Amino acid sequence: MSDKVKNPCKEIEITISSKIMVDECIAKEIAYLNSLGVRTRHSCCGHGKESAYALIEPGYHIPERAKELGYEPYFSDPNEDGRGFTVIDLKSKCQCDTD
Repeated sequence: MSDKVKNPCKEIEITISSKIMVDECIAKEIAYLNSLGVRTRHSCCGHGKESAYALIEPGYHIPERAKELGYEPYFSDPNEDGRGFTVIDLKSKCQCDTD
């Protein structure tokens, strides 16, 4: 029996301070992070092609809180314009059936 989620990379709705859509296989971790003060802006399970990650709010000591919880925040600036974002790699692994 497979541990993969039945629907490939299905998004589900969760409520943090408002309702948001997240990939089902990382929803619990995103809810957990937000409940402990690590505010996420965007997340992705990686869809079996890359590691799961979340963009987190840069202020209010949120990167420091993420470190306390065992994450390693890093800055990513793909456009090299100084307006990048803070990212954490999630501990959840993609469970999506991408075949």
